[in-house]
Amino acid sequence: MEGISIIKWGNRYVDSYSYGAEVVIDKKETKFSSPMMPVGAKIKTWNSIGNYSKNRISPLLPLLAANQYYEIGLYLEEVEQNHLQATIEFYDKFNNKIGMEYFENLKLVFKYPEEAASYKISLINQKHNVITFYFLLIMGSSFKEKYELLVNKKIGILELASHKIDESNEKLEIVINYLLRETSVIPLSDDKEDRLCLFVSRGEDDFLEFLMNVLKYMKNGTKEISISRGQNFEFLSKPYHLLPNILSSLFPSYNILSNIQIQKSGQNDREIRKYVYIAKQMQQRILDVSN
Repeated sequence: MEGISIIKWGNRYVDSYSYGAEVVIDKKETKFSSPMMPVGAKIKTWNSIGNYSKNRISPLLPLLAANQYYEIGLYLEEVEQNHLQATIEFYDKFNNKIGMEYFENLKLVFKYPEEAASYKISLINQKHNVITFYFLLIMGSSFKEKYELLVNKKIGILELASHKIDESNEKLEIVINYLLRETSVIPLSDDKEDRLCLFVSRGEDDFLEFLMNVLKYMKNGTKEISISRGQNFEFLSKPYHLLPNILSSLFPSYNILSNIQIQKSGQNDREIRKYVYIAKQMQQRILDVSN
C-alpha cells in the first residue's frame, strides 16, 4: 500500500464489545459506551481478512507489503476521563500469531513482518465513559515526505496537502472526496506539487467549515485553480457541487477550472449568492479578530 487508508468504525457489531454496550454509528463518527466493561477487554477490532462466506464480513484493513514501514493513528475525541490502549497483532499464513506491538498515545510506526499474512488492530479498554471515534488512518512510509496531513476531527474534514503548496504556486489542484465507505484507500502515486486532497465525512452541515478550509489555500500568487471530483463525490450535497461557482464569484480574477457541472437555475444562483455572502462575512470576522 502506497498512500493512505481511512477506516471508519464499520457498520457491523461482530467485532465490537457488545455486552451492555451502547453503540451509535453515523457518517461522521461513532459513539461507544460501556463503562462497566472489564479492563483489558477489546472494545473494537479491525481485521485485514474477513469471512464473507460464513458471516458476510469483508476486511476493513488494507493489505500491507512485507518489510515496509507504516504509520497508524486512531483519531478519537480527546476526553481526559477516557483511558485507552491499542495494539496491532501479526499472523502468518496458518493464522498463528507471530508478533504484537503496542501503540503509544494511539499512534504507532512499525515495520510489517516479512512472514505476516494478515493483521488485526484492536482498541482496548482501560477506563472510559463515552468514546467518540472518528477514523483510523494507515499511511505508507513515504507519505510524510510528499504530503502534510491536517485532521479536523470535530467537523470531519481531512486535508492532504503537497508539501510544496505555498505562495509561489501559480496553480492549485483541489480534489474533493467523500468518505462514504467504511474504508477509503487513496493512492498517492503521482508527484504533483500543487495538489490538495480534501476528504469530507459529512454533508451540508459542515459545508461552511469546508469552504473556509479551502479559502485559506487561496494565495495571492495563485492564478489558476482546478477543482476535481474525487471518490464518491456524486453523493455529496449540492453546496459541494456549487464550489467552483462560489469560488469564481469570490475571486473573479482567478481562472477556475472544474469537471463539476451544474445546471444553471434561479435556485442554484440564490444558493451561490448565499454562500458567497456568508463566506465574505466570515472572512471579515477573521480579519477583525486578527487586527
